[in-house]
Amino acid sequence: MKARGLAALTPKAALTPYEFERRELGAHDVALKIAYAGICHSDIHQVREEWGPAIFPMVPGSLLNGRRRIAGSMIGGIPEMQEMLDFCGKHSIISDIEVIDASYADKAYERTIASDVKYR
Repeated sequence: MKARGLAALTPKAALTPYEFERRELGAHDVALKIAYAGICHSDIHQVREEWGPAIFPMVPGSLLNGRRRIAGSMIGGIPEMQEMLDFCGKHSIISDIEVIDASYADKAYERTIASDVKYR
């Protein structure tokens, strides 16, 4: 299955467009099509190898945003997931985020350590 994302090809490298292959879905897998995603401070630490050696190329982006397409298998989780998404939409439950410039990531991390703000 073809996938696309932004990848750091080497440690500390800038993110660049990247296309790669994923294994085929198994009976207990779920496929999500994400139109765009965000990164968090953990992703930045991983790309910088600040927590130890990492595998590259690396496609960070642990925060799911934007348009989604969900596909399922025999796991039976799609109706429950849709029910949760519908409930959130009906009750205006949204994620609480603060959008920051990438150059502010280190300061945001310091604020997280100081419990001044909650970042994911």
